[in-house]
Amino acid sequence: MPSKARSPGVDYVRICDAFGKRFFYIPGADTCLKISGFVRADYGFRNVTNQFGVAGGNVPAPTITGGVVDHGIGEVQSDSAASRQSSAFGVRTRTEFDARTKTAYGTLRGFVSIQSDNRSGFISENDPILDNVVRVDKVYIQFAGFTAGRVQSFFDFYADAYPLDISRGSDESTIALAYTASFGSGFSATIALEDPVKRRSVNIGSLQTNVPVLGLPPSPEFRSAVFGGSKIPDVVGVLLYDAGDEGWGRAQLSGAYHQINTVNTAAIGAAKANATGWAVQAGILVNLPMLAKGDEF
Repeated sequence: MPSKARSPGVDYVRICDAFGKRFFYIPGADTCLKISGFVRADYGFRNVTNQFGVAGGNVPAPTITGGVVDHGIGEVQSDSAASRQSSAFGVRTRTEFDARTKTAYGTLRGFVSIQSDNRSGFISENDPILDNVVRVDKVYIQFAGFTAGRVQSFFDFYADAYPLDISRGSDESTIALAYTASFGSGFSATIALEDPVKRRSVNIGSLQTNVPVLGLPPSPEFRSAVFGGSKIPDVVGVLLYDAGDEGWGRAQLSGAYHQINTVNTAAIGAAKANATGWAVQAGILVNLPMLAKGDEF
């Protein structure tokens, strides 16, 4: 209300510099929050002639020339709608909320990233619902060295590159429970249990040999198998050195253990089986501020 004595102004939004740039205190709380995100639009073009692959009933009859069997699949274009498309459009938006609170036992952090994608052309599913998706990209809690929730895999080093084509790099999140021990001077080690289902391909199988028909030599056939249940989580170990934004960069060595198992599908001749595998990765990132702020190799 108007008065002769002017009251001092109230600082409703206070800057929080305890966790880096762009954080502010939530009014009425001691929690700091940062809101960020991006909007991205892509256009892609490709040549679809002479694609390898056969679908539906487009398999040509084998021919024999000079005793050599030609199954004719090298020049046959796949009959799927996506394979016939030359162009692609994509729009992606992501909004991130990063909340942090100081406690007697360290920083308590909650992170949520919401992503929307709209796609058409050869990167689409040719479905109006599947091609217009809003989903939670990442959501996790961090406290006292523990991380729990949906995160970028700890195995990854350079990832989350938002590719237009999913074959260009890792852009997938997984569910994990991890513990990170920091040793000071930028060194840390992490052990993580991650969801193995997130690493599965669309189908798995092997090349079988068909019975010869009409005197022709046997031809290879791909028989797919069916995934079994999740038994053992992926085990990921990481050694990391991070010199920080003002240092030279960071280096990481990571390894992973993965188990896969299938169910018995006698109808297609695939027996129940299981196997284990492993992966190792090493990466180095070098900051290049002499070129421009934020540049890196």
